[in-house]
Amino acid sequence: MYQANLDGAIVQCVHMPRVNMEGATFKGCTMDTMMGIHTNLEGANLKGAMFDNSQMNGVNLRLASLKGASLRSCNLRYAIMAGTDLENSDLLGSDLQHANLRGANIKGTNLQDVVI
Repeated sequence: MYQANLDGAIVQCVHMPRVNMEGATFKGCTMDTMMGIHTNLEGANLKGAMFDNSQMNGVNLRLASLKGASLRSCNLRYAIMAGTDLENSDLLGSDLQHANLRGANIKGTNLQDVVI
């Protein structure tokens, strides 16, 4: 699914463990309760996407754009988010333990009740 286009898609309870979605675009996509453990989303465009309640343990979001995205109550333990654009995104109640956020843009990001 390398560079796949899922703009505006509405998907629930999808399982995508270890899938390569590098460079994919998910603008405005709703993927509620996604299981994306160790999925590669490096450089993906997830602007305005909704991934609430998703299990994304170890996901690679390096250099991805999550501007305005909703990742409420997500498991993002060990996520690679170096250089990720999280501006104005919503991470309310998410678990970011051991996540790599080096160089990430968190301007305006909702980090209320986030576990780091």
